Amino acid sequence: MWNSITGRLAVAASLALVGSGAMAAPVAIDTANPANGLTDLYSATFDGALAPCTGGSPSYCSFFSGDAPATRNIIISPLPTGVNNGVPVGIAPVPAAGSFLNIALTGGNTTAQIIGDSTIALPNIVLTIQGATVVNAAGAGFVIKPSSTGAINGSGQVEFLVNNAPGLAADFTTLADAVTSCTGPLCALIPILSLDMVRYRLFLDFDPTFTSFTGNFIGQTSNNSLVYATLNSAVVPLPAAGWLLLTAVGGLAARRLKRAA
Repeated sequence: MWNSITGRLAVAASLALVGSGAMAAPVAIDTANPANGLTDLYSATFDGALAPCTGGSPSYCSFFSGDAPATRNIIISPLPTGVNNGVPVGIAPVPAAGSFLNIALTGGNTTAQIIGDSTIALPNIVLTIQGATVVNAAGAGFVIKPSSTGAINGSGQVEFLVNNAPGLAADFTTLADAVTSCTGPLCALIPILSLDMVRYRLFLDFDPTFTSFTGNFIGQTSNNSLVYATLNSAVVPLPAAGWLLLTAVGGLAARRLKRAA
């Protein structure tokens, strides 16, 4: 009986927290999660053209007008890169520090929206191009631009498909501003390479209480290169009101148990 009572009260407390809008903008991306950060980089310059979409392609293939081929001539290290709380260089205006998504939940957690610029700051990274050119970069990152409202399905998932072409959908650091050293035959190309994105797909999968999410991002540049990143949120501490509510739940259950005894 005691487990049944406390279980129902805990569920009620959880629902009360959800209803109070526990997730508010901005939501931090977990800087301690080794899965976060850039996970892949397909370069239309070095890897060839996108492959046509097929029946086995992901649902968003047509949004990007093709699939990335399997080859990669730019290798990222470390992989994933991780994220940090820095301020990305080479972006104007200067973005807010940190790694976060500026997100709002609406309609009783049935819709979501990226409501403002969202910063993703990266640690020092190394790009090895065609095995011979090694680029060291510091202070890189990107700013994700706002989306329209997206519907959250019954599994707590939402997909944002943002196409601002020819304008920016995600502003990546100007590479020349982040590069600290370069060796190899392709170093002269660095000033003209760009990872600014004109469209992106952001897929978020919320936990049952809508206080955290796993996130996957794909951004596409104007020349069809693709930037992939994992953006899992940090665990959101239970608000002070939530601790008070759970304390009250515990006290009520204890009194019920004592009365029964």
